[in-house]
Amino acid sequence: MKNSSLLQKIGPDRWHIVQESEGKKVLEIGCVNHSIRGIKEQRKAGTWLFDYLQTHSKYATGLDIDKKAVAYLQKEGLDVRFGDAQRFNLGEKYDIVIASKLIDHLLNIDGFLKSCKKHLAKNGKLIISDDNILCLPQLAIWYFKNNLGKPDDDITVKIVPEYFKLFAKNYGLKVGKINYIIGTGNSKTIKFFKLIEKILPKQLIYAPLFYPHFIIELQHLD
Repeated sequence: MKNSSLLQKIGPDRWHIVQESEGKKVLEIGCVNHSIRGIKEQRKAGTWLFDYLQTHSKYATGLDIDKKAVAYLQKEGLDVRFGDAQRFNLGEKYDIVIASKLIDHLLNIDGFLKSCKKHLAKNGKLIISDDNILCLPQLAIWYFKNNLGKPDDDITVKIVPEYFKLFAKNYGLKVGKINYIIGTGNSKTIKFFKLIEKILPKQLIYAPLFYPHFIIELQHLD
């Protein structure tokens, strides 16, 4: 079994998803996380989410558009399938569908949500996890990165969780819990947020403006 205590410490956002997936049939969209090299690096760090889904869920399926990485994982005996997150049909239903660090790279959010809903069992959950655009410290980092450094050139959209509630209703998806949280990693940025969290009194931390990551849970109602 993977080192769950390590993930709890350095990947609270991913650990939250693992807990929600306990004993459930799950589908992780974009499970590769960029490349085979990325998989190996995250496995070495103990943060590759799909590894934990394998051990904690009832059954885990992955979906990704990287053919080489999908073939690599299939050779390991993992149920990972090739497909586009914006339009896919696996012909199966899942208790939990997961999209971690994915939605901000998509061009077709409409196709993504329709495909996700099609694969959700009744009362199933779609869990979306991503960077929080409202985080004030993170906004400062993005500003200097985009104006003085090297900007991210593969980001298409950033969603605001509270407004996303209204958008999701159009797809028969009801937003339940929204969790603002420190994301995965041991970078200087992550350490900075952990330090400030320890120093500041809890009543002075307004979660949507402080935490650099969010997790939205959407339930399939109809």
